[in-house]
Amino acid sequence: MFFHILLWDENNQAKRDLIESGMQRMQNENANDMKKMIYGYLLPNEKKEESQSGVFIKDSDGFKKIAPAYNSFFIMDFQDEESYKRYISSEAHDNPQASHGKSGFAWDVCATMWSKYLATDFLHESAFTFQNSSIFGEASILHMVLWEMNEDVPEKIVTKMFQEMKKFKDTIPNIGYLSFGRKFLGTNGSECLVHEDRLVPRGTGPLPYEKINEAPNFGFIAEFKNQEDLDNYRNSKEHKEFVNKFVIPYWNKIYRHELKITFG
Repeated sequence: MFFHILLWDENNQAKRDLIESGMQRMQNENANDMKKMIYGYLLPNEKKEESQSGVFIKDSDGFKKIAPAYNSFFIMDFQDEESYKRYISSEAHDNPQASHGKSGFAWDVCATMWSKYLATDFLHESAFTFQNSSIFGEASILHMVLWEMNEDVPEKIVTKMFQEMKKFKDTIPNIGYLSFGRKFLGTNGSECLVHEDRLVPRGTGPLPYEKINEAPNFGFIAEFKNQEDLDNYRNSKEHKEFVNKFVIPYWNKIYRHELKITFG
């Protein structure tokens, strides 16, 4: 199974009720293929410049913040590539090659209400039994980290890193769910700008997306009931040891988000 993750910023014309109804339509019309969907928004206190959410790159002084965090997210779970492809070409999602006559989320929402987005997919390993919904329900917190590693990192280091992540379940209290993995190469992902002025009538041209970055190769998500549990995780001895052992020496770019689950 793999997660399909989208992070995005909305433009000034965006209407969240329409975005949310579009996401729920995609889930309802792809119920057999989509095993899970959750969505929500950046925690309000994470919009500050000094927050821990944002895009970070490594330099000689450590990691520096180069961009703010995205404001919205969804995560969908699919069994395999074929189920994902059915979702992409469904009426509820839509794509430029679709033969049906009804427009969907990609045209009605992404191309008209978003200003920037990051799409990525990763095969996931989990320390918990798979759940088809949020563990703690609405208003719980999702900690999401997507990252790149140095090209010369040995595979044994990556394996050890994943093993240490899995141990968090037993060593750090109050983690409701955690999953991690690497980029799923069967699908495409990227970071893109959306140009409203390039949107053409459906069926006459491509969607108005400009690719600016490749999708990150690694991903990690963990769910917490509240801010206190998240803070305890970040301040734990085990987490700090993980950062010193893997993040500081081997990671070079990080997309880190602290998100509030609204649905799922």
